[in-house]
Amino acid sequence: MSGWFQAAALPVPERAVVVVDLGAQIFRVGIIDGEGCTLALQEAEAVGVDRQGLLQDLAPAAELLGKLVRRVETLADHQADEILTTVPGPLLRSYSSDGKVAVPEGVVESGHLLRAAEHAVFSEEISPGSRLVHALRRGCRLDGQDHVVRPMGLAGHRLVVDFFWVLLEQRAAETIDQLFSMADLPKPAFIASPLATAIGGLTRDEAILGAVSIDLGHAATGMTVWKDEVPQAQFHLPCGGRHLTGDLRQVFQVSSEVALDIMKSQIPAVAEMADEEGRIRVGRKRIKRRKAARVLQSRLEDTFHRVRGLLSTQGYWGEANNGIVLSGGVSRLEGVQALAEAVFECPVRIAGMEAEDRQWTWPPTHEEIVSLKARPDLVTLAGAMEFARLNLLNLGSGKRGPQPTTTGVPAPQVHDLRGELGALQEGL
Repeated sequence: MSGWFQAAALPVPERAVVVVDLGAQIFRVGIIDGEGCTLALQEAEAVGVDRQGLLQDLAPAAELLGKLVRRVETLADHQADEILTTVPGPLLRSYSSDGKVAVPEGVVESGHLLRAAEHAVFSEEISPGSRLVHALRRGCRLDGQDHVVRPMGLAGHRLVVDFFWVLLEQRAAETIDQLFSMADLPKPAFIASPLATAIGGLTRDEAILGAVSIDLGHAATGMTVWKDEVPQAQFHLPCGGRHLTGDLRQVFQVSSEVALDIMKSQIPAVAEMADEEGRIRVGRKRIKRRKAARVLQSRLEDTFHRVRGLLSTQGYWGEANNGIVLSGGVSRLEGVQALAEAVFECPVRIAGMEAEDRQWTWPPTHEEIVSLKARPDLVTLAGAMEFARLNLLNLGSGKRGPQPTTTGVPAPQVHDLRGELGALQEGL
């Protein structure tokens, strides 16, 4: 009978991570458990954000963010102990640099990597108080031997490490920290939004051979150039979906809300794809579908030409020629892929989560709550979840849970060295 009165074993709380995508138009929040499975997803129209997608009024934004996080935790029946949030591309600065270090001991150790990082990050002039967001090792050279993947433990005397750095202004970082504090949430870890989009949209082969991820967002268009499975460069242009609705508003003399309704009326991105006799009823007005499509086509053609010009002048058109992957809400417009191929004159595809497109490296979602299929606007959130699996939950390829039943190719594997460079981050 004594066994009846023994204290019951307390359940060990499962680890969980909340992933937040602070979009210019939509706030999206997801939660993954300790095995990396996506348990819940919630989204709502963004508040407290200006036209450029930057946080302005923190109070309503914090209230909405807190509600979304509590909702996903309730749906998932998990309480998150860590939070990862995306940071908009316009707030970031990225560059690459080499760090050179001598190895007098003759064997490469972790301390040599840290000294190489210190040499590399301070090789360029950076603004005081910048916060280190990402430290990605692009490649190593040991005693003249290129393409060294794992230098630790190798014999050599001169190590050169190529790093890709992403920095965030301290003031912007403090604003995001304050937002989460006002929402009674833990201080978040950061992931660059363009990096998350690329992780979610590119296949691993594309990331290795070379490709460009283009996020057609609401406030801006972001680009990330990839090769050898690491980012080579990040850019952004101040043009996006808000310019499409602005053009519709100006051409048809309607309000912003009506212009957004026109965008949602299945208007194609190519005028010839619209019914010549088709009309859209907006209040007392009847707008020609083909005329509205021509407005969208003109703006998108201008955006694509600006993207091509930027990539060409920066010397990355070779990677773009291998393939371009479009994501973001604007990429859901019918005909965007054909229009992009006509302007870029290279292979273009729309990022998606269909089985025939790709296989996620994290386990399947709970379909009754979460649906990530055929949603290129969710690619950024999905990429941030994959980043959290690898870098917060440390679920490497040998520790994965149940594999998806679909077949395909895996996503890029991005291992961030930021956590290992804590002392370096304090010195920035």
